[in-house]
Amino acid sequence: MLRSGGAAALLRGARAAVRRGLSSVEGVSERERLRRLAKERLFKAQQGSGGMSTWLTLGGVSGVMSGFVGYVTADEDFLKGYFPPLSDLRTYLRVNVFAMAKPLMEPPRKELLAAWPLPGVPPGMPPPPTLILDLEGTLTRPEWSRKHGWRYAKRPGFDAFLKEMSKYYEIVLFSSQHMFSVAPFLEKEMQKGYISQVLFRSEMKWRNGHLVKPIDYINRPRDRIICLDCKETMLELNMEHALFVPEYDDEQVEDDVLQRITPFLVALVTEDVRNFPALLQQLGTHDALEASQIHRSRVMRKLQDVEDKKRRGLGRFVHRSPLKPELSAGSDNPLSAKAIAAEDAHKAGDWAEGADEPVVKGGLWKMLDQRSRDKEERTQRTMEKFNDMMMKKEQEKANGN
Repeated sequence: MLRSGGAAALLRGARAAVRRGLSSVEGVSERERLRRLAKERLFKAQQGSGGMSTWLTLGGVSGVMSGFVGYVTADEDFLKGYFPPLSDLRTYLRVNVFAMAKPLMEPPRKELLAAWPLPGVPPGMPPPPTLILDLEGTLTRPEWSRKHGWRYAKRPGFDAFLKEMSKYYEIVLFSSQHMFSVAPFLEKEMQKGYISQVLFRSEMKWRNGHLVKPIDYINRPRDRIICLDCKETMLELNMEHALFVPEYDDEQVEDDVLQRITPFLVALVTEDVRNFPALLQQLGTHDALEASQIHRSRVMRKLQDVEDKKRRGLGRFVHRSPLKPELSAGSDNPLSAKAIAAEDAHKAGDWAEGADEPVVKGGLWKMLDQRSRDKEERTQRTMEKFNDMMMKKEQEKANGN
């Protein structure tokens, strides 16, 4: 009996010990769960207070900046009437704040183009006229996608226009985008040798809440600069150099703007117009299509006048063969825009060398035409030489890369 009773007591003690051990384990796990729960709640509370403090900080900074801007730009009479001491402080802050911000609103350098003559151009060669072309909207239509980034749809006649203009002008592209955005497109175009230099958004000037193109910083003869753009705000500081065309919409398949303005731009050079702004003032328009039409109408009217003289018998009297004038681009041709403009030079000043009314004297027409052709050929050879040098330079650069 004692043995059996002792064994039962030992069994009961073992069971009690096991129960106490299990309860202690459960207690530990419960305490650990509560500790973790308290830690999570504390973390969430700290996160909420941190977010609130961040928003309060941003709101405070925005309020201070808004008040400062309002104070700096406040009406002078209002401050003098109600807060005289603040008026003097405002003047001081306004001058200094604008002085600090001015470098950010101006182009990075006073001369945006490389000095003439460019590398590879013979010393002493005079600079050709400068044609500044807007890239986005005038020559192309930019489009952006997440897959391809920036892509540029060319205006119809883009390549032919650049090729023709490069024979007469130093072509400068002006992009309103940053260099890294337009670099892939320009890399292919520059290899063709038509474009001399490129300017980007960083070379623009900040005025009246938007960007403008600072033609004053183009270090070329001012009277021989012409700018082609589609937005008046871009050239509002230098409207005398501006020619505007409709903005390109790639949905318009039949777009012939570049083809229509090409003869007028070529005539500005071949007819030796010395002052482009004065010519545009005389024409009374900055619309490129309208200016081209006015020029064409005047040339056709001059042609009609010559035909009328022939019908009156003067041409038949002094010529053995019928008079067949051609619209030569030379300065000695009475049908050129230069000779036409000489008739109206008193309206806009001496923008081109005057041309006397030609005297028809038999073989004189042949001599004048020959002089015109010789002059045009000399101009053409000079520009071709310049273009060959530019293309060689671009090829060397491409081979070096």
